[in-house]
Amino acid sequence: MPILICALIVLLVSITPAWATTRYVSTTGSDANSCVASENIATPKLTPASAIACLSAGDTLYFRGGTYTTQINVTGKSGSAGSEITMASYTGETATIAPSASTGDAARALIGFSRASTGYIIFDGLVFDGVNLATGTNGNIVRGHHLTFRNIESKNWKYHGLYFEADNLIVETSIIHDQTSVTCAAGTRWYGIYFHDGANVSIQNTHFYNNPGGAIQIFPGPISAMTVQYNSMHENGSCASTDFGGMVISQGSGQTINGVTIANNLVYNNKSGVETDSHG
Repeated sequence: MPILICALIVLLVSITPAWATTRYVSTTGSDANSCVASENIATPKLTPASAIACLSAGDTLYFRGGTYTTQINVTGKSGSAGSEITMASYTGETATIAPSASTGDAARALIGFSRASTGYIIFDGLVFDGVNLATGTNGNIVRGHHLTFRNIESKNWKYHGLYFEADNLIVETSIIHDQTSVTCAAGTRWYGIYFHDGANVSIQNTHFYNNPGGAIQIFPGPISAMTVQYNSMHENGSCASTDFGGMVISQGSGQTINGVTIANNLVYNNKSGVETDSHG
């Protein structure tokens, strides 16, 4: 009997899963703090890059309130189904990501450049602020899968508020506003969200306003199984050179767009409402 009991204990120990970990980053932290130390709210990391390097599937990274002058780079970072990585403002505080760099990739608040290996990440309650961006050549670009953006604010970019090439994407209860176009020339009439291609996408309960090109552009594809609903869009399309304002769905040459549902959105005081066209 003692032998059986020992065997059972060994079996239980071997199948016990590792617990997810909560970590912290703060504008008053230190990157000299180890990953283990960053599990304590009193000894956080200083920069997003150092904190993100510590994350594994199921972990939560809390950003303490304040302005972070370097970016969030999630390229190659992934959780898993049911064990997503969460990056969020700490409860009751607001974390703003406003890179001090004015040009180049370092000027982006959020980037994810590996579609296959960047996924199962939740962003919650963060502010992406492009106030320091000098030109319209860089902004927030995310290529990935199984991504959720919740309670996000994206503003002041001389670029799209958020640009996606993604599958299994959710954007909800967010505010995307006041992007700026320097010249309003073709290719620089920025949108709140530019969705380039992907499948299984939901944009809902989000407020879009004062985006110079329009609230949302869905182009060129391939795009399928996308729902845009319960959003508010107003005062978009300020560029004199644009015909759009609310939302445009446009199929690129040789591409396909199907299964897109637009429902129960409040669209008003834009240069136009909801427009569709095709380029091939």
